[in-house]
Amino acid sequence: MGSSSWLLIADYVEIAAYGSLSIPTLVALSHWRQLSAPLRMLACVPAYMLLLFVLMRLTAYLGQHNIWLAHFSAIGESLLYIGTFALALPHLRRWVPLLIAGFLAAAALDSFVLEGTHQLNSYTIALESFLGILLVLLYFEREINTPSRVLLLERPLIVASIGIVLYLAGTVTVYLISNSFVLANDIMGMTLLYSVNSVLLLLLSGLFTYAFRLASLARPYSAFPGK
Repeated sequence: MGSSSWLLIADYVEIAAYGSLSIPTLVALSHWRQLSAPLRMLACVPAYMLLLFVLMRLTAYLGQHNIWLAHFSAIGESLLYIGTFALALPHLRRWVPLLIAGFLAAAALDSFVLEGTHQLNSYTIALESFLGILLVLLYFEREINTPSRVLLLERPLIVASIGIVLYLAGTVTVYLISNSFVLANDIMGMTLLYSVNSVLLLLLSGLFTYAFRLASLARPYSAFPGK
């Protein structure tokens, strides 16, 4: 298979992967009343990722530089993760303003001083992965130590959190080494990395869809369960 064919296939796979994010978004919207507050916040993640992808594609189609738009990916997703787990873990709420301020300050330093807008904000992406996985682990610890008749893998936010950990753990490696390909203008290298990202996106989309579907089978949301 020639390089041009591989690039074309990888491009279609990326479009399909991001397009699949519309599925959990639509499932969440169709069962909004059954979603707890944390799940409602989390439902914004696939919608945000899809919107940003469309904007980046449109910007590239117009012949404009679009890497600066990618900087908003880690920033927006991180803020949504913080909001989700602050709702699920009430004892964290007092730390949220400090956490958000610190994260935004670090992201601004990365984008405007350390790496600039001509390449991906890999330090911010690494910070997003660390922060997201840490929040998930805190939630796991709470859920494991909370007596419940519901199995762990039948709790919607647990299922979604597994997807978050797998996605962040995989993509942090992809994006940390992607800048070397950007600076070298290595199209094949970038394509290979983003193909891995596409697979991880499909996995995230599937687990989010399953999580929101699980929530739809429960009673309508009326209290504050963080599940």
